[in-house]
Amino acid sequence: MEEVHARWRNTEGSDEERNTTDEFFSHPSSFVRWAAVSACSYYPYDNCIPQIIQLVDDRGVLLRGNTYTVGQAASYSLFRLTGVGLDFDQMAWQEWWRGNQRSFAPRPVDERPFKLP
Repeated sequence: MEEVHARWRNTEGSDEERNTTDEFFSHPSSFVRWAAVSACSYYPYDNCIPQIIQLVDDRGVLLRGNTYTVGQAASYSLFRLTGVGLDFDQMAWQEWWRGNQRSFAPRPVDERPFKLP
């Protein structure tokens, strides 16, 4: 989690720097994918939106016996970044992104440091 957070916090905005985080979105660990999605909601870059959308239907759970999924975190992060509430409908998010990506600007987020719940 700390590594994901540090990489996003330290990027200056170049695509090359942000693309170093791609590994987190496809990581085999649900916890790492969740961390990537959550970190993006605190450090908003428009290029992370498609990666988060791909995880909206991710049913990986964070801990055994826990019902909170990566997909739920993705949906929440998208809402935080966009102000749009399309819940867990990946196709609706993809359609929304196709229609809005050129004019999209992430919503301002608070400056509180990222912490695990």
